[in-house]
Parts: sequence; C-alpha cells; structure tokens
Amino acid sequence: MAEESRGDCKTEADQAYPDTTVTDVWRRSIGKEHIVGKYYGAGHTSGDLVISFETANVVHMGDLMFNRFHPFIDRPAGASIANWIKTLETVPGQHSADTVYIFGHGKEGFGVTGGKAELAKFRDYLTAVLDYTRKQIAAGKSKDEIAKAEALPGFEEYASPAPPRISLASVLGTAHDEVSSR
Repeated sequence: MAEESRGDCKTEADQAYPDTTVTDVWRRSIGKEHIVGKYYGAGHTSGDLVISFETANVVHMGDLMFNRFHPFIDRPAGASIANWIKTLETVPGQHSADTVYIFGHGKEGFGVTGGKAELAKFRDYLTAVLDYTRKQIAAGKSKDEIAKAEALPGFEEYASPAPPRISLASVLGTAHDEVSSR
C-alpha cells in the first residue's frame, strides 16, 4: 500500500506544530512588511486570528469571512456568532477605506477578496441569522421548525450551495443552540 503524502513530512515527528499562542496581538516584521495578528475572541471557532500586512494594506480574515454563502460555525471548537458579528464590526474601523481584505471562503462570482462592504454584508447576514432565530424561539418554534427556513429575506444569494455546501438549516440549528444556551 502506498504511503499517504504529507508534503515534506515523512512521519508525525517531522510535522511542524504551532508553538505560539496569541491571546491579544502578535507582531513580526519581515523586510519592509509589518505583520500583525489580532485575536478578537471567538468567531468561527475560539481560535481565529485576523492577520494584517500593514505595508501592503491587506488584511487576511481567514475563516472569519465567508463571502456569500452559509458559514461553518464550529460550536464544539468554541464558535460564537454574537462575537463574530462584533469582530466584523470592529475590524474595518481599524483599517483604511482602501484596505483589501482576503476571505477564507468566497462563492463563485463573488470572490475571495473585497472591501469593507463585503464584511458588512456578512456581518448583516450573521445578524439576520441571530435575529430570525431569536424571533422564532420567542414564537415558540422548535429547533427543527426554525431550521426549515429556505432563505433569509435580503440574503437570497446565500441560498444556493457553494463549497463546503453548508445549509441554512445547519446555520440556524447552530444559532438556535447558541441563543438557547444563554
């Protein structure tokens, strides 16, 4: 049987593992580029960093940004939709109007780079998810009933599947769990 490829790693012992934990801000300069990693708290997971390349005026959002499709919200890994929204509100205010943002995921036709408008759209989507879920819970709906929604008004472009094909039902189910746990 052929050995599974792991790049240059022949064994697990060869694997490089992270050796730094960031609880606030990490900084490093490489040549003329100044790189800053900031931790804003739980979002997609409990360990997402926003990486800024200050000289280039580029910010990598990683899995904190899904451009126009339903996100994977990893509650077992500490995700928080409410704090994710706060992060998407905070980050653009810390950068200039012409900053380019790199997204962890982007639906075909919408791309994996953009500006503050795309971050605001995703923030508004997550806000709509929580608002819809709260209203449905207040109306006495069960988790399964809430998850039957086919689309959220104003966010219809999120409805068609795109890799990794996370459904609105999954997002609403996770939102239900978060709202109900408070």
